[in-house]
Amino acid sequence: MITNVMNNSKPYLSTNEIAKMFNVKAITIHRWEKKGLIISRRLNPRGKKFFVKEEILKLLEDKR
Repeated sequence: MITNVMNNSKPYLSTNEIAKMFNVKAITIHRWEKKGLIISRRLNPRGKKFFVKEEILKLLEDKR
């Protein structure tokens, strides 16, 4: 999954994509956001949250 995300040209990731990368549930990603570990952006009128891919990949590298 990580390879798919890195090869993807989209600059943003969804909550579910991040959850799959870290092998956690989506609620965990929301908790990380609430704690300030990651920052979301709302890119559409419906208010769906997205996260900057570069920030998430940096977090993933820091985890290793």
